[in-house]
Amino acid sequence: MEKLTPIIEILKRIIASGFIKNESPLSALLIAPVGAGKTTALKKFFINNNILVLSDVTPYGLTKLLPEIEAKNVKHLIIPDLVEPMSRSRPIVNSLIGFLNSLIEEGIFRISTAFIEIKKPIKLGLISSTTIDELKDRRRGWLGIGFISRMLPISFNYTNIDIAQILENIASGKYTDITYETLKLKEKEIKGNEEIFKQLIPYSEQIDYALSKERKVIPFRRQKQLQILLKSNALLNDRDEVTKEDLEWFKSVRYWINFDFNPL
Repeated sequence: MEKLTPIIEILKRIIASGFIKNESPLSALLIAPVGAGKTTALKKFFINNNILVLSDVTPYGLTKLLPEIEAKNVKHLIIPDLVEPMSRSRPIVNSLIGFLNSLIEEGIFRISTAFIEIKKPIKLGLISSTTIDELKDRRRGWLGIGFISRMLPISFNYTNIDIAQILENIASGKYTDITYETLKLKEKEIKGNEEIFKQLIPYSEQIDYALSKERKVIPFRRQKQLQILLKSNALLNDRDEVTKEDLEWFKSVRYWINFDFNPL
């Protein structure tokens, strides 16, 4: 859907972050109501070799896929619906949380237990989605979970006028099938820009504003994530250094990089 274009463009940069030398791949959580098009947005990238798509995941299962991850140079793991793996038994969920906490931040360097053995370093970005209601459900307590709080939030909703128009388009046959995005990227070092990065500080402080009533959030991680996001935009535009163009692109999509569930 045309309305999802800014969300698609943000996801492109998230995926491109895996190809920036000396940086960790960004992780992102897509947050929107049921039926808003979260899975549609993610599906556009399923065909890329550097992405591993799993409907469900356990640390043990991911261990078995390590040869495929290494062979295809996988940079990101996509779990289309976060509810699926997070609805299993408490011991499995706790194990998964601990695993993903390490995986998307510092990376896993070595694990050896009765069920899991990882001998080679592994670091992947995680991209997933959930609904507004699931994220806010206090019984789940997702907002306090480490790996979820480390994911860059991408939230969106639709106005009533947009919903009516989209329904008319579907009824009249204007709704088109999904088209896939193939990103052909090579690893590259991107130089930052201190003056431009300083201009990101107010936005880093605002991203978690919707959570401020829940808990105090220190914006250091967000600042680093936004800097990598600008580097990703430079990479996609075949530049070696962050410029004002990257900042302007970010300003054009910043409205949806938050927990505020803004309408498209």
